[in-house]
Amino acid sequence: MKVLIADDHELISNGVVSYLRENSKEKFEFFTAKSKLDVIDCLNRNDISIVLQDIQFGDVDGRQLMKDALLSYPKLKFIALSSHVDEFTVKSALSAGFNGYVSKNAPLAEIEQALIAIAKGEQYISQDIKRKMLNSILTGKNEELSLTKRELEVLLAI
Repeated sequence: MKVLIADDHELISNGVVSYLRENSKEKFEFFTAKSKLDVIDCLNRNDISIVLQDIQFGDVDGRQLMKDALLSYPKLKFIALSSHVDEFTVKSALSAGFNGYVSKNAPLAEIEQALIAIAKGEQYISQDIKRKMLNSILTGKNEELSLTKRELEVLLAI
């Protein structure tokens, strides 16, 4: 499976690649991109299956970059990668069409879980975000995230 890691911070992209190469049993082929032009170039040159992409990709909104890429590559899958786990950011990414959302606070092993789930046609949300959502639902307290009925159905199906 060919995976593009699009993050404007080399430490993040190189760290993810290094960890997964050393610890994953899956056969991933990794590519990295530090800019919108790098993403476009990589998509044009390689048959990428999944893009793991920072939501705040330098001065580019990751949601718009994903939408633009999907016009040319409609079968491409996207996983949001972000340190932002607030309601607006998570909901806007999922509503924009991301297939998954991984918090940068999540253990690195979760990235592999997300890639495998997305490759199978499933959706994926980081465990820490899922816990916040479920806690909010169960306690009736909206700490950060509120869900629509459909979002709750999707979360419970995961």
